[in-house]
This record gives sequence, structure tokens and C-alpha cells, in this order.
Amino acid sequence: ERAAVLGNSAVLQWKTLAFWGDPSPANIATRYRVDDGKWSRWSTTHTANVNGLSSGDHTVQVQALGLFGNFDPAGNRSLFHIEMPVYKHPLVVFPTVGVVILVMVFGATLFFRKKEHHAQLRESEAKFRAITATTSSAIFIHSGLKMLFVNPSAEVLTGYTEEELLRSSMLDIVHRDSREEFVRMSQRTKNNQDGMQRSEFMIVKKNGESRWIDYSEGRIDFYGVASMVGTCFDITNRKNAEKKNLANQEQLRSLATELSSTEERERRRMATFLHDS
Repeated sequence: ERAAVLGNSAVLQWKTLAFWGDPSPANIATRYRVDDGKWSRWSTTHTANVNGLSSGDHTVQVQALGLFGNFDPAGNRSLFHIEMPVYKHPLVVFPTVGVVILVMVFGATLFFRKKEHHAQLRESEAKFRAITATTSSAIFIHSGLKMLFVNPSAEVLTGYTEEELLRSSMLDIVHRDSREEFVRMSQRTKNNQDGMQRSEFMIVKKNGESRWIDYSEGRIDFYGVASMVGTCFDITNRKNAEKKNLANQEQLRSLATELSSTEERERRRMATFLHDS
């Protein structure tokens, strides 16, 4: 009978006939082999399950044992076919291999581009850090109030280390009397895309000392994050000198007023003396 094929397995069945009806077909012993392989044992079971077959044509040969133990060496042969799995078919394999190759090429291209991009970023960052490390102005880059970058001069100005500053908010170093001014200036910077904003306000160092700074701020894209960059320098000595000058001017004005009053009193005294005389 025709083999029943499922994947790479086949169920083989065959029928036997007796010329004189003896023995009965069910009791006739048979054996089989596939593709001229090893013969099976003689058995009255007329079916066999064969697994692990390769795709392509196969032959099955069956011999029947006669009443007196004789059999036909040629036996009976039949042909059956195992279909090639879909995933091995050229119409599937070639396009699949092509897609895999394209994906690999695309992935390799992305990998090398990404690697090159990272190298360029590292080079740009090295140049950026080299420049900011040599300037005497303190530099703060922040998004909102969160610090993203500070240079060594910012550490000197505030007394905090880079790690401490990057864990801090900008308001942590701005003097409480200047926080409103700093927030207003940052809002102006956020709304003004073209120009820089400038202000003078106080900060508090790590040791608690208050210092005046001249602070300029503008917008920047810092590694894809919309941020603001501020540069500043210490103007405490200037502020103290201005305060001293104001005090001196006030003292001079006071002395001038006192001198005018003294002169006026002296004129009145002299006028009174001359009148009485």
C-alpha cells in the first residue's frame, strides 16, 4: 500500500496473499528493508514506522515467507517520497539568507557608525573639558535646577567638589537673599533663545562664607538635553570697595552738611555781634 508520510517519517503497510488460502494472510511472516538497508526480523506484523528519513525518494522492499520456509529474494518493491521541509526549500532559504545577510550588514553598519559617533563624542568631550579646565571663570551647566556639569574653577569658587555639586541643586549654592533673582534670570534665559542674561547676586560657599558673583547665562544643548550654561567670576572685592566708597561718600556728605551748618551759625553769630555793637 501507499506509504503515509508525515514530515521525515513514514508509515509503511503491505498486504500478503496465499495461493491456496493456507496459511491465512494474517499469519504469513514478512520482513522489510528501506533503501536496501538492513532487513527487519520476520514478523506477522504487516506495518512499520520509519523515522528520520531524508527528503527525496525512498524504496521499501518486502519479502514474504512461504509455507515451507521459502521466499522470493526479489520480494516486492515500492517507492515513496519525503518532501523537503519548507525551511530548507530554495524558494525559502535563498530569500531568508538574503534577509539575514542584509540584517547583518545593516547591523554592522549601525554598529560601526555608533562606534564612530561615540568616538567623536569622546573626542569632543575631551576638548570641551580641556578648554573649561583652563579657564578662570567658573562654569555651571544645569537643566532646570539640576547641575549637569561644573569645571574646576566652579569647585574653587564654591568650595564643593565636582561630585558634591553634581548631586546638588543650583539653589543649594545661591544665597537665600538672591534666590528669587536667580530664578527670574533663569526664566528669562529659558524664554530668550538668542541672547545672554546677566546678573549679580550672592552665593554661599561650603564653609558658609557669602560671595558676590557676576553671572552670565545662556541656552545650550548638552548631549541632547535642553540646558543652560552659566559663567561667572567673583566680584566680592569690587562690591566691598563700592560699599566702602558709598560709606566714604556718605561721610563726606555728612561733613559737608556739618560744615555748612557751622558756617551758617558763625555768620549769624557775627551778624548778631555787629548789630549789638
